[in-house]
Amino acid sequence: MGKFLQRFIGHGGRISRRTMWQGLGALIAVAIFIHLILALIYGFDTGNNRMPLTSISEAGETIKFMAPQNDWRQLFVLVVLAYPLSALWFKRSHD
Repeated sequence: MGKFLQRFIGHGGRISRRTMWQGLGALIAVAIFIHLILALIYGFDTGNNRMPLTSISEAGETIKFMAPQNDWRQLFVLVVLAYPLSALWFKRSHD
C-alpha cells in the first residue's frame, strides 16, 4: 500500500502510463466517494436551487441559462484532490 500512496505524494520521480491511469482511476473513485458522503450529509441537489445567468453571444443576442448555486461541493472535491492529481501528472510528465 505504501508504494501505491507514493504516487500521490511528492512531485519527483517517474511513472508509466499504466500507473498514471490507475492513479487517476483511484482519484475518480475518491471524488465519487466524497460526493456521495457530502450528498448524504447535506442532501442531494434536485436542481431547484438554480439562478439565471446571462451571456451575450457574438451576434449580440442575450443567452440565458441556469447555473446551480450549490457548486461548493465540487469546489471542495477539487481542492482536496488538487495536490494528488498534480503529483500524478508531474510524475508522468517527467519523461
